[in-house]
Amino acid sequence: GFVPGATNWKRNADGSFVETDLASKLFALVLSKFSTLDSYGMGIEMEGGKPGWNDAMNGLPAMFAGSMPETFELRRLAGFLKENAGGRKISLPSETVAFFEKVNDLLKKYPLPLPAGEEADGNEGSADYEYWNAVATAREEYREIIYKPLGGKISTISAAEAGEFLDAVIRRLDAGIAKSRSLTDGGIPTYFTYEPTSYEELGTCDERGRKCVKVHGFRVGTLPRFLEGPARYLSMKAQGGACVKAPEHDETENAEKDALSVYEDVMKSSLYDRKLKMFKTSESIEDLSLAYGRIRAFTPGWLERESIFLHMEYKFLYALLKNGLYREFYEAIKTAFIPFMDPKVYGRSILENSSFIASSANPDPRVHGRGFVARLSGSTTEVLSMWMHMFMGERMFYVKDGEPALTFAPRLDADFFTEAGTAAWTFMGQCRVVYHNPERKATFGDNAAKVVSMKLLTTHGEVIEVKGDTLSGEYANRLRDGGIVRIDAVME
Repeated sequence: GFVPGATNWKRNADGSFVETDLASKLFALVLSKFSTLDSYGMGIEMEGGKPGWNDAMNGLPAMFAGSMPETFELRRLAGFLKENAGGRKISLPSETVAFFEKVNDLLKKYPLPLPAGEEADGNEGSADYEYWNAVATAREEYREIIYKPLGGKISTISAAEAGEFLDAVIRRLDAGIAKSRSLTDGGIPTYFTYEPTSYEELGTCDERGRKCVKVHGFRVGTLPRFLEGPARYLSMKAQGGACVKAPEHDETENAEKDALSVYEDVMKSSLYDRKLKMFKTSESIEDLSLAYGRIRAFTPGWLERESIFLHMEYKFLYALLKNGLYREFYEAIKTAFIPFMDPKVYGRSILENSSFIASSANPDPRVHGRGFVARLSGSTTEVLSMWMHMFMGERMFYVKDGEPALTFAPRLDADFFTEAGTAAWTFMGQCRVVYHNPERKATFGDNAAKVVSMKLLTTHGEVIEVKGDTLSGEYANRLRDGGIVRIDAVME
C-alpha cells in the first residue's frame, strides 16, 4: 500500500503501478524541472534543500538560489528529447497532462521575446515575475495532487503539441542562459542568489508556527564562478545545445568557436591554477560569509573550496574532447592527468585517482599538488569515457541500414603513437585493437590519419580483411559476441 514520505513506485488508487514509455517519462522530467526555473528565468531553484553536485554550498537553498548547471542539463535533455522523440505522442497520467496544459498555456501567455519596453526581471509586475509566480502556483497544486495515489487515467499529448512545447522550453532556456551570461560579463556562471526586496505578511503561519509572507520582488546576486558551470555548459553544447551568447555579444558563432571562447575564458580566470596547471573547483570565495555553506569553513585549496576536484576537472576536460577542442585537450592533460604528474608531488601512485588535490591556493606550499582520499568512482568513470572517445571516436555501436555497425575514428595526438607508429588498446575487455600509423600523424585536424583497412583475427584463427573504417552486420555482431580477438587497423 501507499506509505506517505516513503520511496515508492508510483501507484494508482487501485494499487496498480503507473506505467508509461521512456519518451513520456523523460517528457515529464523536462516538464517538472522546467517548472522550477527561478524568478529571473535563469537557474533551477534548489527546492530539495541541496545545491546539486557541490553540496558544500548548502546555504544556497535558503537564499532562493538558482543553479545554472541544472539549467544546462535541462537544456541538454530537452534538446535530446526534441531530436529523438519530437515526432511521437506523449502518454502520461491525466494529472500530469493537466499540469502540462497549465504550464503550456502560461508559455503562450508570456511568449518570448518580451514586448518592446516590457521589464524582464524578478519584481512584481514584470513578465518574468508574473510567469514565475503563476508556474510556481501550478507546480505546487500539482504536487498536492500527485503526492497521493493517482486516478488511473492515461491522457495523450499529440506529437505536434509536444514538439511545440519542447520548442518553447528550449527558447526560454536559451533566453535564460543568455541573460545569465550578461550578468557575468559573458562568462559561464554557476549560481545566483535572490534576496527579497519587499514582502507582505499574510497573517497566517505554517505548521511550525512560522509566518507566511508574499514576496513582491527579488534582487539577484552573483557568486564567484565554479568550474561546474563551464563543464556542464560545454557538455550541453556537445549534446546539441545552442551557442548561447550574452546580449552584448550578439554576433553569431559556430559551436566550436563558442566552445573555444569558453575554454579561453576559463584559462584566463582564477579557475586555472597556474602553478599546478590544473583546474580548480572555484574562484576565491573569501568574500562570501558562512551563510553560503560549510564550504566557507574549509581552508582555501582544500575540498570543494578552490581545490582540484578530479571528478569535476575531468568533466571539464571531457567536455573539451566532446566539443572537438582536441589541441586544447591534449595540451591540458599533460599536467591535468594524474598519470602525467610527478609521483613525489602527487604523494601516491599515479595509477590511482584521488578525490581532490590541494591547489596552490592552500596556505601550506608543502601540500600543493598532493592527492587526498583515494577515489575509484566518478573521476575514474570520466577517465574511461575520455579513453573510449580518444581511442574509438564519438560513438561506439550504432544502427546502419537496420544492422549494428561501428566506425573506428580515434582522436589521438601524434604523441600517443610509438616510434614504430602503433597505438594499441583493448576493446570490450577481449579484443586487442592496434592502430598502424607509420607517419605518426594526429588522427584529428587537417591532414589527419584515418583508418583505411582492417585485419580481423577470429577466435578460430581465421584472418578477415575489411576495407574502410567500419564494421557492420555480421562482423559487428561477431565483435560484440567475443568472436574477434584482434583488429589491426591501417591508417593513412
